[in-house]
Amino acid sequence: MAETVYIVDDDDAVRDSLRGLLESQSYDVEAFASGSEFLKRHPRDFVGCLVLDVNLPELDGFEILARLGPPRAEFPVVMITAQGNPAIESRALEAGATAFIGKSFTAAAFLALIRKALERRSGE
Repeated sequence: MAETVYIVDDDDAVRDSLRGLLESQSYDVEAFASGSEFLKRHPRDFVGCLVLDVNLPELDGFEILARLGPPRAEFPVVMITAQGNPAIESRALEAGATAFIGKSFTAAAFLALIRKALERRSGE
C-alpha cells in the first residue's frame, strides 16, 4: 500500500509541484489550499505524513498543529516556509513538527525528509 502524504499550502504552484514530485515516487497525495479545509476533510484516524506550510491564511501552521493535538508517531509533520529562520524552525520543532525545511529546498532533500518521517512513523 502506498503511503499518503497530505500537503497543506495556499500556493497553487507549490502544492502542484509537491504533488507531482511525490506522485512520481509512488506516494498517494491529498492536497489542501487551507488549514481549515484540511481539518474539515481529513479522517481522524489517518496515518501518513503531513507537509504543512507555516504561513497560511486563516489558520497558520502552528494553529493547525495545535488543533491536531500532541505529536503522534503515526502522523509526522514536515513544516515548510518561505520565510524560514532559526526561531521559526525551533518553534516548529517544539510544537511537534518532525522536520522543518525552507522552500528553497531541492527535490532530493525534500524526498529524503519525507522518507525519514515515514520511516520514523513506521518504526523502521
